[in-house]
Amino acid sequence: MIREYVEVVLDGPFDFIKGFVLGFMEGRGISGDVIFEEAGRARGDVFVRLMRFVRLEEDHVHLIVGAGIHELLKEALEKRQNEAPVRIVRVTRIGEARFEFRYKTYSQPLGEELKNIFRNLSEGIRLEGYEPKETRRPESRAIEAYAPEHPYAVEAGGTVSGRAKEVIDLYNRLGRYEVVELGNLEMKGERIS
Repeated sequence: MIREYVEVVLDGPFDFIKGFVLGFMEGRGISGDVIFEEAGRARGDVFVRLMRFVRLEEDHVHLIVGAGIHELLKEALEKRQNEAPVRIVRVTRIGEARFEFRYKTYSQPLGEELKNIFRNLSEGIRLEGYEPKETRRPESRAIEAYAPEHPYAVEAGGTVSGRAKEVIDLYNRLGRYEVVELGNLEMKGERIS
């Protein structure tokens, strides 16, 4: 289980870095310790969901990995420096993270499940602006799949912030729900190299 994350900024071709990192992780038998995703693309693949965050900045690729993994990656890149056109630009220990979210569902069981997640947040997480609005219209029950009015609806939004580990775990958990729209995961930290 990951206790701490670091952001590794790499200089090099995105496709090469992605292939190198994926091959490195697979070869080492490491799963779930990398957060990796092309910015702006949500995919349902379980492996990609475990690997949750990569973004491009000019010619740099940002990769989030569990603390300690970056040292193994650095070692692997150094061994292949003649074949791998990639260099580590900087490494930052991530202290805090934040993201915005919103959801809307017409399913009461799903609405209760989501509200329960936000009622029982891990220690170290702050929730701002979260006020679920429920609507119940029992008279609107209909057999049609696309009823003009739904008997139940709940919608909410807000901002989650706090310790990086807990916030990233919540971000990944909420990412499994199709009805939840997640904003960008923003991180603050201390540069370590």
